Amino acid sequence: MTGYAPGTIRVWDGTTWRFAASQWESPTYESIKEGASTGLIATTTTCTKSANVVHAGSAVTLTGSTTGRNGGTLEFYSRIGDAGTWTLLASRAAPTAGGNVSVSHTPTASGTSYYAKFTGSPTHKTSSSPPTPGVTVQTLKSTSKVCPLLWAQAYDNSGHKISGSGHDAAVMQGYYASLRGNRKSLLRFNPALPAGATVSKVILECNNGWAHWYYDSGGTIVVGSFYDQPTKPTTWGAVHTITDRSRKAVDTGWWKIDITSWADGAVENPRFTGITIGPGPSTSRVFDGWSVPAPMGNFNLAIWYSYWS
Repeated sequence: MTGYAPGTIRVWDGTTWRFAASQWESPTYESIKEGASTGLIATTTTCTKSANVVHAGSAVTLTGSTTGRNGGTLEFYSRIGDAGTWTLLASRAAPTAGGNVSVSHTPTASGTSYYAKFTGSPTHKTSSSPPTPGVTVQTLKSTSKVCPLLWAQAYDNSGHKISGSGHDAAVMQGYYASLRGNRKSLLRFNPALPAGATVSKVILECNNGWAHWYYDSGGTIVVGSFYDQPTKPTTWGAVHTITDRSRKAVDTGWWKIDITSWADGAVENPRFTGITIGPGPSTSRVFDGWSVPAPMGNFNLAIWYSYWS
């Protein structure tokens, strides 16, 4: 019988693991059986994931670690739902001197959970991490909505509210006479889009509600946006406005204009609260016009958007 060098093989003496004292000392059954736990060093395995919510087609990074390890492997498993079958995803060598092991996985359904298992060390116990909470996999949805006008208010050149009956209750724009000067209006809309929505198209529509332009051939509507003002302000100056973002030649009655070039970003801003009409960029009468009184129901903001859910 050929012996082995002392100090190269551990044996179990009934109390502890130790190196063989002699090249002729025989290992006991406990020292060689697979999965023996008596005398093996305890380990703790953890598994974490990089995200709880992912977009369809995106990967999750899994990070596994085992304390007190010596050699062995880390195996990563996944399942869909609490009643699903655990499936081996990957097996990696567990480092012997600290550090983590990472793998990537692209979940195909919500409820996908993971765990890591440490095995294969001759001196350390097998251990498994608790299952992670399930990942939510979001899909991209596209839709549109029509936002009705909630309120409208016109202001004179000095920024004071125009009130009263007749045309004074309408949406107004531009210069007609020095009494009110270059008028402008606020139109309140509330898109209430899902968080993170991406807007692809925005249309401002006047539904047969524009009553007058100075010229019979029509006029030019001047459109912008305002923010942080859900309630009707007394003065124009109290509002954060960005005016004259687009101009469009329109007629009386019904019209609609595509303002996507700037309104996509404006509407995506959670601070957005509505649309400005006017003031005219000059006192030219081409900007002088007004809508029917009490214009609610005559203006809409149509929005096309996509979101992850």
